[in-house]
Parts: sequence; C-alpha cells; structure tokens
Amino acid sequence: LAHRFSVFRPIRSIPIRAACSYVQANVHRPKGNVQQRCFSSTSPEEAFQNAVKAVKVEGLDNATKLRVYALYKQATEGKCTKPKPGMMDFKGKAMWDAWMKLVDMPQAEAMAQYVSLVNGLSGAAASTETSPRSDAALDESLVGLEVQDSGVATIFLESLTCPPEWFGALGAAVSAADADARTRVILIRPGKANKHLTYGLDLMKAAPALMNLPMDGPRKGLHSLILGWQDAFNALERSTKPVIVAASGWCIGAGVEMAVAADIRICSADAKFSLKEAALGIVADLGGLQRLPPIVGEGNARYMALTACDIDAQKAMTMGLVSDVFADRDTLLSEAEKMATKMAAMDADCMRGVKHVMEYNKRHSVDDGLQYVAAWNAS
Repeated sequence: LAHRFSVFRPIRSIPIRAACSYVQANVHRPKGNVQQRCFSSTSPEEAFQNAVKAVKVEGLDNATKLRVYALYKQATEGKCTKPKPGMMDFKGKAMWDAWMKLVDMPQAEAMAQYVSLVNGLSGAAASTETSPRSDAALDESLVGLEVQDSGVATIFLESLTCPPEWFGALGAAVSAADADARTRVILIRPGKANKHLTYGLDLMKAAPALMNLPMDGPRKGLHSLILGWQDAFNALERSTKPVIVAASGWCIGAGVEMAVAADIRICSADAKFSLKEAALGIVADLGGLQRLPPIVGEGNARYMALTACDIDAQKAMTMGLVSDVFADRDTLLSEAEKMATKMAAMDADCMRGVKHVMEYNKRHSVDDGLQYVAAWNAS
C-alpha cells in the first residue's frame, strides 16, 4: 500500500487514487482538534463522512493503512467480489487480502469501526511522521565480512534469501572490502552454516517495500528501488579487486544475477542455478539478462531466462557459467580459499589491470581494446 492515501470519497465506483485527487482538490480540512470538530455528530452516516474527510495515514505502519482501507471498502461496498490480484501485484494483493478478511462484517459495523479507528489516528500519525528512521548499512545477520592478512576478503551470505535490506548490506560489504588496504581478492560464499548460496529475492519481505511506493508515482518509485538493488551487483563489477563466487546448493534468481557480476564462478557438485523470475511473471532486472549472454552464449541465456529451468553443476560448467566443479561444499570452499590466496599473492596492479582491461573490452571493439591494453602497459 502506498506511503499515503489521504482521504477517500465514499462512492463505490470511484478508484482510490481518483478519490484522493478529488478530496485533496475539493475538501477543506478543518483545522485544530480534528476529533472534536469532526466526530460530534450523532448520526453514524455523518460521523463516517467526517471521518473520511479527516483521515490521515501518513507515517502509519502498513497494517494500519490496510485496516483503514479495508474498513472503508467494506463500509461503502460490502463484500469483496473482485478477483484476486496476481502473485506479483504486491500492493493489490495486500489490499485485496485485507478487504477479504472482513467478508462477513456488516457494512454498518464496518462504518462504526472505521470511525473508531480514524478517531485515534491523528495523534498517532503526527508522532509517527516525526519519528526518525534508521537502517543499518551492514547487518551481519544478512552479510558477513572477514578480511585476512593473506589479502582475501571473504563475504558470507548469512541470509538464505535476499530481503530488501540484503542488497544494501552486500553493497556495504563490498565497499568495506575494497576500502581495506589488505584486500587483494574478494571471495563470496555461502554463510558459515548454510548449505546453499541463496534462494534469491525474499518475496514476502520485499512486499512491504513495494507497497510503500508513493501512490502518485509507483513506477518512478519502483524504478528507483530496482536501480538501488542493481547497484549492489554493479559494485562487484566496479571493484578493482577480482571477485570469486563459490556456490553450493541452490543459487536462484538474484543469486545468479549476483554471480554473473563476479569475475570467476565455481561450484560444488550439488549446485543448481536458476533464473526463476519468468515463472513468477517478472522480467529479471538485476543484471542477469545483460551479463549472462556473454558468459554462456545468447542461446543458453535465453533458455535459462525464458524457461526458468534448473541448471545442474555439470551443465553449468558445460555452458561456461562456472569454471570448475568440486565434489562437495567443504571441498569447494577449501579450493576457493586456495584459489583466492594464490591470486592475492600475485601483483595487485596486474590483477587490477587485467580486470580493468577486460571490463573495457566488454564495451569496445577488439581494435579499441588492443590499443587500450597497449597504452595501459606502456604507461
């Protein structure tokens, strides 16, 4: 549900957004003590109309916003008869579910509960609006970081799923690793107690973030949200340090899109890779459709993206998605550590130059790339 929907006009045919626009343009809000001025009428209908004009939900939690919406719909339209929205319509599904929970509530009771709820919201909304919000950049329950004197910075994906805050935590871990003078190589691996790399985006935890997009510009808000998530994976590509991803068990959706932003991918024999987005009605938007084709070929990339199939370790190696397959998780992690340590012992400027030149090649012709590497080595 949106950050705010200011007031609703109680006409059953008018959409929520249109109701907001109408009331904001045509209703004069009484100033002063809203409760005393709006709810003094003894008529339930008048009290409801006054509550509709006075309701403010800015700063309230999503559960309260949904309750206000559901009571309004039940009071004005009665039983919900609309079809259930699709799985990925987070906002619509949440609103539909909230309304459906009131399916047996009489309209008169819904009207009375709406008035009672709104009666106590003005103070709560005011206090919530001024409450500061804080989000930790690096939450070690989501992503851990250890930098060794050997030059290997290890990032542990402690959360098996990727809730919205996970992307910020990953980006923070990459930035911290880059900033540490000891870091020569970055190794991304499953969490210390995890058998799987990641199950991908946590749809349940992502729903509130998507519901909070402003109603007057949801696509603009979603666009900004996606770009923010993309930046966590772009950081792997931008890093001047080589990045290795060691995958065991499942590596789904955002996990694949993260892995293809790295320089090297290796896995255990039980690893499975999948771009599941198409099966959920989503166009993969975190880099998979852009970075996967040069790695596995256009045909294989389309096969993965359009079928949402599972790719086992051997097929992943045949396709070029991974460079090596190891017997099990423990062997994978041991070999990944050895590889990273060996690379960290090499000349840091050379490692940086190889990565930089190869990134340049991705966006320029072969002739341009040859000229560039000649200039690089001659400088």
